[in-house]
Amino acid sequence: MKTWLINFRLGFFSPLYGWRKVWSDKRLRHWGMAPFILTSIVFLAGFLTILPTAFSGIPVMVGGFLGWFGLSVGSTLFSLLKISILIVLLPTSFVAICFLLFMIAKVFLAPFYSFLAEKTLILDGHKTDTKISVGPWLLLNIRMLIIALIKAMVFSFVGLLLFILSFIPGVGLATSFGFLLIVSFDLADYSFESLQFGFRQRIGFFLKNILVFSGIATGMGLVFLVPGLNFFLLPAAVVGVAGIVGQLSVGHGEAKGDFQKNVRVHGQR
Repeated sequence: MKTWLINFRLGFFSPLYGWRKVWSDKRLRHWGMAPFILTSIVFLAGFLTILPTAFSGIPVMVGGFLGWFGLSVGSTLFSLLKISILIVLLPTSFVAICFLLFMIAKVFLAPFYSFLAEKTLILDGHKTDTKISVGPWLLLNIRMLIIALIKAMVFSFVGLLLFILSFIPGVGLATSFGFLLIVSFDLADYSFESLQFGFRQRIGFFLKNILVFSGIATGMGLVFLVPGLNFFLLPAAVVGVAGIVGQLSVGHGEAKGDFQKNVRVHGQR
């Protein structure tokens, strides 16, 4: 099998691997329950409030946009253009809303996700469970805070750019995948922080393993499309992606060992 397909499959099946690992290990399972519950609350509330408003408002907005160009509401051209734009814009908006809810959930769940990622790295043998004194701990947290602020500014700009581009006919699917790539990076960022990666190191790791992250993005896209599935698999995805990051950081770009075997098992089912 070609290397690119193996790498893509590693990322694609990472949520399933994470799910299996969370429920097979008591230490992860106890800490995984809170994210499962809180993620369910955030996404359920978002789907009941934001989604109906967006899906009812977008057709009106598109109609107004076409009317601004002088097209009459009852014309055939108006109807064809509106339907064509909505076919692209509605799925893109759904992914953007899921991305927004993911970022909102992250605010509340970041401590739990960080713990799950760090414990996964420790259990897999990719990080030593050590204690540090107060001084180095404060310096480390200040450094991680600066990196988090830089990342927030960069990805806020990228997210805004993708949202603007989503209104251009023909690029909706590309912008949707762009949002999902940001989600895949964000899932890995908990592990990056635990391994004390700098911002450039994180971006370099992401670009070097872009096929793996494309697999993660595709898998998460399917997770978001299945109602209710995202409630359970987001925390599991953090664990699964931590397994990927741990293996790739050791294997210099090629995942090996237990994670590779587990992905093969899922891929054959």
